[in-house]
Amino acid sequence: MTVLARLALGAIIGLFVGASSAWATGEITCRGIEDDEVRASLGFGTLPVLSVISARIETPDGAYQLRGGEDVTEIRFGDGAFLQDGLIARFTDDIINEVIAELRIVNMEEGRDLASVGLLRMPGKGAVYALICEGP
Repeated sequence: MTVLARLALGAIIGLFVGASSAWATGEITCRGIEDDEVRASLGFGTLPVLSVISARIETPDGAYQLRGGEDVTEIRFGDGAFLQDGLIARFTDDIINEVIAELRIVNMEEGRDLASVGLLRMPGKGAVYALICEGP
């Protein structure tokens, strides 16, 4: 079963169980392949569209997250979508003026085996990081 099919099934089951569980979430966490300082996590609603409810990105240049916090740069979810084999999410600065980060995750499965890899692009920093991801 593909990740998208699992998400859709979860949303359908949630609708039958009750309204509060219809807003259940999934989370993907990623770490850098070549750089241990690179991490990304993405929490999203299990609706048919990508609805990001939490995000945190850490690079050697700093940390970025939705809703800000101490020692982090606040970012906003710009746009994104579930793809046939993964997802893409773009994050902007606080005033929605420029793209700060772009996260692409690709899932592949064969039988019971599932692997997820990703790319994190930081346009303003001129950096691209390869990621290994887990979840949802």
